[in-house]
Amino acid sequence: MTEIHDNPCIECIKISKYGCCTIKGSCGLMLTNDEYDRHFKRHSKDLVIWQSNKFYKISSQEGRVCPHFENGGCRIYHERPLDCRLYPYVMRRFITRGTKVKIVFHTKSDCPDKTTMYKITPETKARALIIAFGKKVYGENTAIIVRHEKGVLSRVMYRIETTISRCFWRHDKN
Repeated sequence: MTEIHDNPCIECIKISKYGCCTIKGSCGLMLTNDEYDRHFKRHSKDLVIWQSNKFYKISSQEGRVCPHFENGGCRIYHERPLDCRLYPYVMRRFITRGTKVKIVFHTKSDCPDKTTMYKITPETKARALIIAFGKKVYGENTAIIVRHEKGVLSRVMYRIETTISRCFWRHDKN
């Protein structure tokens, strides 16, 4: 269990019940194979699991809280997955071409304190986390290109992708 002062989200968690630790629907958590095996495999009965593009995307069943959220904090905070460390940035698309992978990310999240979180995780750190995720998923020799989608186009693309993703989730669950 993390110490309260180590987790910048602790006040938000108290106010909003679970904050971003409720991994819902198609907006779930992206995990490397190792992260899934280490932290979530034993909780598979409580998760909706989708594997694609060499990584896992998980969501909690019925909008439940993350299985590692306990007593007002994250049990694995210091070992949390790269996608958790990335928040409030969100990885959106993975485009593979030969030995290159382009990972598109944006800042469309529900975090009520994005301004503070961007100071804790500035864009340069977010890019480094995304490259680390890409290297773990696609291999060290793969060129990882990171693109930050901003503005109106980002919001429009986010809505389109979320709608399409939800359709696939519903289809995969049936």
